[in-house]
Amino acid sequence: MSRWIEPRRTGLVSADERGRASEAAERIVKYIPAEVLVTYTALITGLGALGITGERQYLAVLLIAVFLIATVVVVWTGAPAADRVRRAHLWVSPLAFLAWSYSISACVLGTWFLPTVAFVLIVAAVGLSIMLVPKVN
Repeated sequence: MSRWIEPRRTGLVSADERGRASEAAERIVKYIPAEVLVTYTALITGLGALGITGERQYLAVLLIAVFLIATVVVVWTGAPAADRVRRAHLWVSPLAFLAWSYSISACVLGTWFLPTVAFVLIVAAVGLSIMLVPKVN
């Protein structure tokens, strides 16, 4: 992951180019594991292009599971040393991936895709991105 949340520091500013901690809108974007999500999107649209849809939902579910594990590994191995930042990413990034990947997979999941579930997952991921403001210990 190349985009990490800049934690808030008591009495100090963060090290980013704007000299401030990551605000809510930035956290929503930064918590999403884009490197994993773009690869997943390419694979799932490839399945859709090959006509592997509805009756083979298990392939989409398998891809979601594999890439969810990959998301956790990417976050775990690349997280900054600040403990609270790592914990925030470990909670929000996998949920964000799950929310986005489930929604992206609608064409392949067929009857397994429930729009209400997709909506709730995305709202939860965005909500956690806004609520979890990592701070330096």
